[in-house]
Amino acid sequence: MSLSSSFSFERADLTNRANSIRAWRGDVGLLCATTHIAKEYDLVAPMGIQFWQALLGLKETTPENLKKMRQAVQLESEKLNCFKRMDVICLACTAGSFIGGPDYDKEIIEEIENASGSPGLTTSTALLELFCDMNIKKIALVAPYAKSVVDAEIDFMNGNY
Repeated sequence: MSLSSSFSFERADLTNRANSIRAWRGDVGLLCATTHIAKEYDLVAPMGIQFWQALLGLKETTPENLKKMRQAVQLESEKLNCFKRMDVICLACTAGSFIGGPDYDKEIIEEIENASGSPGLTTSTALLELFCDMNIKKIALVAPYAKSVVDAEIDFMNGNY
């Protein structure tokens, strides 16, 4: 073994160990619509949580594009587990998890879990669980979406909550 290949192996091993130490509580895979939001999550995450991300390639927030983005969910979920197994994989695109109406989020979770073997979650599902846990009966909705996307969100909320 040459000195350079030995050094590469040791460096990779040290990187893996450092990542394991940073994620002593858990590794969270994020399926992101377009941007690198993992850095934002890192700012507010409890110590010991590490975020990994995969980009789904959303070009414009329209109902058609949000539904099309779902085509990448299975492959990107699987790829998130190539390096190490995620403790959970979340579709971190609220509109992408409600655009198909009631139970659309559950379908996506099933796709994530079947493709990756990790537990799945969506931001819409997390909101519904929060509302239930906090006994919230009424919400006010403010959204940065076009009317067609907001209408889909209202349908999703009415159908699930």
